[in-house]
Amino acid sequence: RHPRLQGDWSSDVCSSDLNPFDRLKGTAKVADRDWRYVTRDETRAICAACPNLSWRAFFLLCRLAGLRRDEALMLPWSAIDWENHRLKVLAKKTGRERIVPIEPELFAVLLEAYEAAAEGEELVVSLAHVSRPSLRRRFHSICKAAGITPWEECFQVLRRNCETRSEEHTSELQSPCNL
Repeated sequence: RHPRLQGDWSSDVCSSDLNPFDRLKGTAKVADRDWRYVTRDETRAICAACPNLSWRAFFLLCRLAGLRRDEALMLPWSAIDWENHRLKVLAKKTGRERIVPIEPELFAVLLEAYEAAAEGEELVVSLAHVSRPSLRRRFHSICKAAGITPWEECFQVLRRNCETRSEEHTSELQSPCNL
């Protein structure tokens, strides 16, 4: 995204005076003001405040698996690979399929929801318990019940939190000079 900054980093690391991106104009992107990191403690508090198992599954699919709102709502049970702890998600937005790892906390909730699901229920999140028209408003009331101030763009923030957490847990990047 920011080749000029990468060039600065690589020239520092490689102790080279040349930055091939110096002639590019532009600056680094300004941080998003709506960004909010939802901590593990806040995640647990929101999860505890969810009114039912469908809401817990929906919330954790968005927060821990990084699913988009509609992906979480329309996820079928058949998309869960129970043995390998993975989800197969068809992104409606891009039309591509991706494999998403299931974290242990999410796995436990999915297993509990599967055991409690009605006979013939096809979707992980029961639409009888999670109303689509009032998702944002209901999520804000759940946050307030958990003692957490709700934030704007709640479902996008949850997805971004998952991406940020994934980046934090990846191994250290190698210097381009050592490749």
